[in-house]
Amino acid sequence: MAHGSAVRIIYDQSFTGGKVMALITAIGATELTTTTGLIDASELNDAATDPRLSIEKISWNLKSAAGYFSIIFDASTDVTALSLGGNGHWGKSHTAGLDAAITNNAGSGVTGDVIVTTTGFEAAETISVALILKKESGYGTRSDYSG
Repeated sequence: MAHGSAVRIIYDQSFTGGKVMALITAIGATELTTTTGLIDASELNDAATDPRLSIEKISWNLKSAAGYFSIIFDASTDVTALSLGGNGHWGKSHTAGLDAAITNNAGSGVTGDVIVTTTGFEAAETISVALILKKESGYGTRSDYSG
């Protein structure tokens, strides 16, 4: 597969433990779906077998009276990591690491993909979401230049 049409990968560090920044934007009543809001873990740099991502930071801005978005871990039975409305940010602290990452706890049939979907958006209402994801496993290792 490929990333959804509403997804832009801003940067992608290749190794396990590396970070990925994705920007998801949409306008109007056309909802973000499991296709248009897809971040395909196997399409990221250095993906190997069974790639997994965790959510480290989220910044969002919704211009919607009643709309909200959900971040979902893809599996045979999808697992909703969280649902948010309005605007704000959440994530690991730069100084103390006080907030734990949201790890992919999807059960059977897990793909490693992360999906952003919307519900309740009307014409001319907008969404912008910036996600910082961490490559937990299933990616190449970082080269060791210490020797």
